[in-house]
Amino acid sequence: MQRITIFAFAMLALTAVAGCTPDPNPGPNPDEPKTATITLGDTGVFTYLTTNGAMSSGSFDIGDQLPEEAPVGVMLSISTGGILISTIGVSTTGITTNSLNANLLLLTSFSSNGTADPCNTPAQPYMFTVTIADNEVSAISPTSAVLDSASFGHIFGGEFSLCLAATTDVALNLTLEAMQLEFVMPGEVEVASCSDVLALPDVQAALTDLSTNGYVFSVPEGWSVPDVEGTYSLAQDTLYDPDGANVGDTTDGTVVLSDQTSNGITRTGFDGEISQFVQGDASSIGFCTVQRTNNSKCDQTIARLESLVVDPDTGVLSGTFLSVAIYRHKYTEDTCGGKGDFIYGTISLTPPDLSLVEVRGKVSLPSSFDPDLVILPQVEGNGTVTDYSDDNAIHFQTESPFAATEIPIPAELASTNGFSALGISSNGERLAIVTDSPDALVTYDNSDLTLIRATSATTFDYLGLRVDFDKLNTRVYLPSYHYNYANRVTLLRADDSVLSDELLRLNTPQGKVPVRAHLRPDGLQLAVLLEDGADEGEAGELTFLNLSANHFLTPPIDFVSDADGTVLASELIYSQDGSLVFVAGLGAVLAVETQSPYNITSIDVSDGNGDNPIALALSGDGEVLAVAVDDVNSTTDFALIDVETLSVITTRNLGLPERGAIDVAHFQHKRIAVVANYESFVVAIRTESPYTTSDPIYLTGTDSGHAIGLMESGASTIAVTDLDEPAVYILEVPED
Repeated sequence: MQRITIFAFAMLALTAVAGCTPDPNPGPNPDEPKTATITLGDTGVFTYLTTNGAMSSGSFDIGDQLPEEAPVGVMLSISTGGILISTIGVSTTGITTNSLNANLLLLTSFSSNGTADPCNTPAQPYMFTVTIADNEVSAISPTSAVLDSASFGHIFGGEFSLCLAATTDVALNLTLEAMQLEFVMPGEVEVASCSDVLALPDVQAALTDLSTNGYVFSVPEGWSVPDVEGTYSLAQDTLYDPDGANVGDTTDGTVVLSDQTSNGITRTGFDGEISQFVQGDASSIGFCTVQRTNNSKCDQTIARLESLVVDPDTGVLSGTFLSVAIYRHKYTEDTCGGKGDFIYGTISLTPPDLSLVEVRGKVSLPSSFDPDLVILPQVEGNGTVTDYSDDNAIHFQTESPFAATEIPIPAELASTNGFSALGISSNGERLAIVTDSPDALVTYDNSDLTLIRATSATTFDYLGLRVDFDKLNTRVYLPSYHYNYANRVTLLRADDSVLSDELLRLNTPQGKVPVRAHLRPDGLQLAVLLEDGADEGEAGELTFLNLSANHFLTPPIDFVSDADGTVLASELIYSQDGSLVFVAGLGAVLAVETQSPYNITSIDVSDGNGDNPIALALSGDGEVLAVAVDDVNSTTDFALIDVETLSVITTRNLGLPERGAIDVAHFQHKRIAVVANYESFVVAIRTESPYTTSDPIYLTGTDSGHAIGLMESGASTIAVTDLDEPAVYILEVPED
């Protein structure tokens, strides 16, 4: 608690006498108080003298002494050295100066400067009893008084008037030399326990309001709190606030409880770091704190209390919370609410589900191998990974012993500049590899790597990472571009027939570069992202290729003019029923209808400027879309979207170091997604209630630094490439 003491008053001279005509022999009768007259001292601070008893008033201006920020309260105090006693000019008949013990009553009231005489204006009295012995002040009780809200407002206005009244047992001269104003500054409210937090006036007012409206809130008592340190997924819902503005609000995040002591614990997470008081017993726990938000918009001091029940089997802490604004700071915006505002609701702290995912095994790659593209079939089977800087591709097992086999590239393609895309047929039987310079589509049997077909054409240049087989699993749709030729989508044969390699060429609208393309689940439409002046590998437009009529949607959908957005990253995925295409963009995910009128819904998953959804993954049942967020503000790594309502179900800070997520994959047979960041950490999250998460898993086999490349989901596994080890890690969901 910070106090600033301002000596706001010059010397005040108060002379107390027995009535207008002093009694020549008043006698020492304490049961018969005398009226008093207050006269001015040499400084002349009082300009008005009443004739009704000992009262006088004066005006003051302390504007240049006020603190910059409004205080939360003001205390008025008088010290024993601030009052001088004298009998000069006063009859001393009956006074024994060495044993005088008289009482002085001061009544002070405040009013705004320029109003009616404060001595005639009803106001809160502040009474001090002054004990005098041998013409000296020996004690003052109380030593200070807390000003009420009206007096507080007048004082902090800088200009105010003051009325003083005095009664004494005997006639005395009293000189009030100084009074002090102690300003209690905001943001550092002193509390030492949950009881202290509960006792704050604004908290008590909130509890009364809750009770009136049928809500009961209390913090459990006791001091035998179990060890609750660890990582938790926090979820809370607001049930009640006085104006109803926040009812229905939800909050999600990940928090860490640490450094637990006998009565305290530290919470770190989406709400920053705070120190909390903790009390309760093995079955129930109370958390309490008073914390300044330090937010430039809503800069407030908040009292936060939680009353939680402990589930001994799951470790879940669940119950209710109460957050009360006990001070509104100087630069807080009006939309943030005021002092005394509060919200109440339910809260749960769920520990990580450590059994969500585990490492099934690791595919070790040659030391010179630089993992680039990776793909898994959507049915059980082997995967493929390519080398970024060479012409090697490796076929790997997703089961023990996780063998790695080099894929034989046809001799005429042996000196390629690497690989630009991979594809696997829906039945998992055929593997397609797109080579770069010379351009070719090479198709293999995905079980034994028997060569099925190698096709070639003028250009197959494509950096879209994936190509899709048609519904018959015998042909592949391959977008391509070339600086000397028309950009196009080509339908190529991927079977062993003797027919020509190319079945169809379709030039893109305005010849724009195709960034990524995917086939609709029914096989009748191809969605194509177009570069249109964006950075290489990013898209500014979206078009649809009608495969029944063999024509593009022209003009394409422009993400700047049509979607009121910006250049979007090359990420594209169809909904399971094919009615929507989801595109990851700057600060939002766009859901685009795949039929006229091609309406666009923008879904905000960011937590501030610079947060970018960069990877998408659909659950196997098609009900939710998992989103990896490149998190600049360190609060959101992951978002989950309801595909039917296009609303955000939850967002999470997964505790990933170094800029959050870079990729996401979703198991096809379970509602579990896995998010990765560049520094070799992966975190699993359940994509159905209660949306629990796992602890971060560090994928590395050596002590040196590692970097994750890409993730790919299969039927029951997820493959994660490690660029620096090099290796492919196989993740699975443990058996129940």
